[in-house]
Amino acid sequence: MTTEPIAAASAPTRIRYAVLFWICLASAIAYTQRNTLGVVEKDMRQELELTTGDSAKIMSTSFFFTYALCQVPSGWLGKVWGSRRALAVFSAVCSVATALCAVATRVPVFAGLRAVMGINQAGLFPCTTATVKNWFSGLQWGMANGFITASQSLGAAGGMAVAGYVAVLLGWRWTFAVFAIPGLIWAAWFSIWFRNRPEEHRSVNAGELALMRVSAPGYEESSAPEHEGPVPWKALLLSPALCWFCTQQFFRGAGYIFFSTWFTTYLRDVFGVEKGTAGVLTSLPLCANGIGCIVGGAFSDWLLVRTGSRRISRQGLAVVCQLGCAALALFASRIADVHLFVLVMSLGALCAASGGPIAYAVSIDMGRSHARPVFSLMNTWGNLGSMSFPFLISLLVGESPKAADWAPVVPVFAGVYAFAGLAWLGFNPDKPILPERAPNPAAS
Repeated sequence: MTTEPIAAASAPTRIRYAVLFWICLASAIAYTQRNTLGVVEKDMRQELELTTGDSAKIMSTSFFFTYALCQVPSGWLGKVWGSRRALAVFSAVCSVATALCAVATRVPVFAGLRAVMGINQAGLFPCTTATVKNWFSGLQWGMANGFITASQSLGAAGGMAVAGYVAVLLGWRWTFAVFAIPGLIWAAWFSIWFRNRPEEHRSVNAGELALMRVSAPGYEESSAPEHEGPVPWKALLLSPALCWFCTQQFFRGAGYIFFSTWFTTYLRDVFGVEKGTAGVLTSLPLCANGIGCIVGGAFSDWLLVRTGSRRISRQGLAVVCQLGCAALALFASRIADVHLFVLVMSLGALCAASGGPIAYAVSIDMGRSHARPVFSLMNTWGNLGSMSFPFLISLLVGESPKAADWAPVVPVFAGVYAFAGLAWLGFNPDKPILPERAPNPAAS
């Protein structure tokens, strides 16, 4: 009579998937808030009488400089506070800064608010990476990070599609105010519900805890604690493997940011597309990127289980997909029809998307007990790439671009992804960036 209830009670809970949902939602909201500006850039530039260089400062320098600069200190703050407190504070402050963009009238004020957004979003992904490490088995890091990186693209895509029509109905300023609300709601709920480690969450049972502790090949303990004491920054910064790992992130960040900054303006100037349609078309490569993140992350985990090799499942897959994106972009640069152009660019974005979850997983695989600083350094360089590319485009097209001035942009975009693919060849993902300390026999 009692065997069925006992069996039901011992079945593993699934709270880790609820945690994944909430951190994916945080990613989507963050990218919605940061990428809204790409849709309304032309209207903002015209109303405020800005140059393309002014727009680049607002879109790129003010946000991505602070975002890159604060990766390491925000990651450290997340470790001190814990992801529960840190993520709630980061989301709330970023949302307030987003709302205040609606009343900005001068470039320094606008740039300052975007800088505040960058500071607070800098801590988001070091915290989510630590959360994935704590809440998931090593065999699911690719899948979990695939959903997180997909949420970034899907949030950006949905936000840009909606932003175009919100701007038409309410004006470009109100778009910022509307998109600030979800972040404030998320911060309030997450601070109440989430716990930093699964052992602290009363809804997690022993069966689910056991599933979280299954190790990946070559990783003795998937739940290895974070390194205690000072971070060995000198050893990390002098690591050739970490240098190449950061290089691939620099070029991937540079390529991805094209879609969320200048792509809408590119479609309007080169193909003569109107604002609302351009916002929808811009959302397509971002949606494709989201799909590619999910498929690429899951496929990478599947390959890891089948082969036991990160050379194949992480590195090999990333190289092929980044080079595939470069080839598709070169093909797209010769297309005259806007819909076919966006389709081919979207296929390229889907192909390149595997690099996101794989890089996140490799930061845990190779970082081991130093996963948070490794991720922070990687993402610092990724955002330096994101900061650089919009400025490069503004230099290529000039202050008052015509359709012909945009001709070199897509081939340069292709070259960026080619460099990203080649940089993946510079390290061995089967080896940790720093040797793990052997356990002390006397302590056992």
